[in-house]
Amino acid sequence: RRYMENDIYTFTGSILLAVNPYERLPIYDEKFMERFPGKPISKNEPHVFASGEEAYQRIRKDRRSQSVVVSGESGAGKTETNKYLMRYLAWRSRVDKGGGVAGDLATAILQSNPILEAFGNAKTGRNNNSSRFGKFIRIYFDPKGGVGGAVMATYLLEKSRVVFQGPNERNYHAFYMLQAGADGNERSALELERAIDKYSFCNQSGCTTNPGWGEDANEYKEMRSACAHVGMKPALQGEAMSVLAGVMHVGNVEFSQASGEEYAAIQNEAKMHLASKLMGCEDMAPLLLLRTMKVPGAVYNIQLTPPQAQAARNAFGKQVYCLLFDWIVTRINDSIRGNAADAMPFIGLLDVFGFEIFEVNSFEQLCINFANEKLHQ
Repeated sequence: RRYMENDIYTFTGSILLAVNPYERLPIYDEKFMERFPGKPISKNEPHVFASGEEAYQRIRKDRRSQSVVVSGESGAGKTETNKYLMRYLAWRSRVDKGGGVAGDLATAILQSNPILEAFGNAKTGRNNNSSRFGKFIRIYFDPKGGVGGAVMATYLLEKSRVVFQGPNERNYHAFYMLQAGADGNERSALELERAIDKYSFCNQSGCTTNPGWGEDANEYKEMRSACAHVGMKPALQGEAMSVLAGVMHVGNVEFSQASGEEYAAIQNEAKMHLASKLMGCEDMAPLLLLRTMKVPGAVYNIQLTPPQAQAARNAFGKQVYCLLFDWIVTRINDSIRGNAADAMPFIGLLDVFGFEIFEVNSFEQLCINFANEKLHQ
């Protein structure tokens, strides 16, 4: 009955239950936030802001760190809930402290969301914006209740998605956003194809659009703007996009059997040279065609067969993307760390993977589901 009236929250003790309405409700603006400060959780209406207020009051009163665990199935609304929690805590600290540095830091923390969603979220069969990594962000507070800084830790980025997507799924948003949103100069510099389905790493499922999430070109502009807000200079952003495009191009490197031999040869040398250039390497070919084996007193280079070379190409693409993701998280942490120190109390927000059951579950999905089960227990 409550859900049908758009009352999507209810309490069971101090646990807040939410049912995703799959639409934007007008219950998250600053005017609505003004209902919650200063009240105990028992006197507040069921809402994610009430949970945020409880954590904030406890940290101010007890000077002891608090954590909020946001858990649920894929598509339940965990990532959106975490964004609302961050927004409320940022607003709450500004109300107590009156803006200033704390307000700037809180804004920077919120601005990290579009970047992390671009590089860490994807369309799955059940959710058009599914987090494919775990995230724990610690927001540190000074004695006056202002945000002193934040530190983010990420876990288990789903690497397999970079090279393969199941039915009705997409690769990470960032690939499609770059393809749709790059301007003429950037498109020319990165030598992007006209259509995203020309890329092997992005056409595995045949699904390249994502209705209900937003236009990829618009999301790209928002992501680039967020990068600037967290202190990533245009040159650094350009390097990140160059590596991203390099991963797209390396997925199109194809192999054949060398004439009269069993081992692999690269079919399209131009694509290999382009990927190498975009990643800042002289020549990546040896990484994909050879396997190095060390034995006492010697090092051997073993030539790979075409199937082995294709597996090496996929492993290379996955690893480079993971390194790019970690590099982006490090840049964000540099920007939002502020005066954060281990001695300061923090409010920790844990945004875990969603529990999912596919027709064929990957090892990564097994780990995700196991972590969820342990959290629930």
